[in-house]
Amino acid sequence: MRNKIFPLKHPESSDHTSHVYPALDGMQMIRAHVQGNRKGWRSMAFHGKAILQLLSQPGAAGIRCYHAMHEGEPTLVLVAVDTSGADMAGATHITLQNGESCPPFCQPSFP
Repeated sequence: MRNKIFPLKHPESSDHTSHVYPALDGMQMIRAHVQGNRKGWRSMAFHGKAILQLLSQPGAAGIRCYHAMHEGEPTLVLVAVDTSGADMAGATHITLQNGESCPPFCQPSFP
């Protein structure tokens, strides 16, 4: 059974606000993960223009992030999803991959 994100799992929220949290809360969650995973993969950065290109596909309503492997290394693949929650992964669609992973490309001040 496919896990649908649209409509939102919080019916009282009809927009994106159920995904929005204060940055300090997000950073606290990241620190908690990193403390238990000091040697592992932490994050991946994607260029904003690439994310906008992914979302500009006709019918795109959101993004699903998949944990993936590329040449033996962990990565993320970002896929646009439509309003029914279906992945837009047909022959005419694009996905994002090959972001800059941390490590080695980490923000010096965090965490």
